[in-house]
Amino acid sequence: MTTRQQIINAVIARLQTIAIANGYSADLADNVHEWPALNVSLDKMPAAIVTDPGGQIDDAGVIGRTDHSLQVEIELIAKGATAVADIRALVGDVLTAVGTDPEWSGLAVDTTATGVQIAVEEHKHLFAGAQIDLEILYRTETWGI
Repeated sequence: MTTRQQIINAVIARLQTIAIANGYSADLADNVHEWPALNVSLDKMPAAIVTDPGGQIDDAGVIGRTDHSLQVEIELIAKGATAVADIRALVGDVLTAVGTDPEWSGLAVDTTATGVQIAVEEHKHLFAGAQIDLEILYRTETWGI
């Protein structure tokens, strides 16, 4: 398994720890998906979708090693009368969870949150969504991912 896949697996596993029983504001544990997540059910919200759309690869300055800057997007969806407040709280939960170990148990060098966007729509229900952008830095052997 590639380091990139191991990191994505670790991100998903970390998001699955977000539960009221663990001190967070919401229960996300059973509703974390890796892309493409089609047809997220209305009764399965809040939900999170983890994607890794891009990244940069650079010479690490060490023979046989390559540095990677992986872009990870975490999309969050909530519905209901309190969706906007819920999505803000969930963004806080996700950032707190990511911050518990930004090195992903040694898989990465560091993680930085690079952006948060929130949007609201109404279609029979009030929906709020957020996208959290992360940059995860990690190193592999040359030609590894």
